[in-house]
Amino acid sequence: MKILKDKRGFAQMLTLAAMIPVLMLLVAAMINVSVVTSAQTFVNEAALQGARVGIRSADPAATARAAILSFGEGVSGWRLDDRLGLDVSFARRTLNVEVRYRFVLIGGQERVITGRSSMRAVDLP
Repeated sequence: MKILKDKRGFAQMLTLAAMIPVLMLLVAAMINVSVVTSAQTFVNEAALQGARVGIRSADPAATARAAILSFGEGVSGWRLDDRLGLDVSFARRTLNVEVRYRFVLIGGQERVITGRSSMRAVDLP
C-alpha cells in the first residue's frame, strides 16, 4: 500500500502506462518499413533475375517466368495466384518483366509492390 501513498510513484506508473502504446506504435511502424523495404528489394531482384536468365534462352518469356518462380521459393505466397502476378513479354528483341506481390502489414493494411526490369537481346542463342 506504500505505492498508493507515494504520489510520485503513481505519476511515474501512469506516465509509463501512457507511453507503452506510443512505443508499440513506433515499433510496429519500424517493422512495417523494414518489411516493405526488404519486400521491394526482393521483388526488384526477382524481376532483374527473371530478365537476366530469360534473355539468354531460346524461349525468353517462359524461361523468365520459371526463373522468377524458382527465385522466390520459400517465400510466403510466392505462387501465381492473387498474391503474385507476372507480366512477361518479349517483343522487338526486348524482354520486359513485371512482378507484382501483394502482402499484409501489421495493422491489416494491404500493400502491392511492383518490380520491373527490361533487357535487350543482343545475341540470341
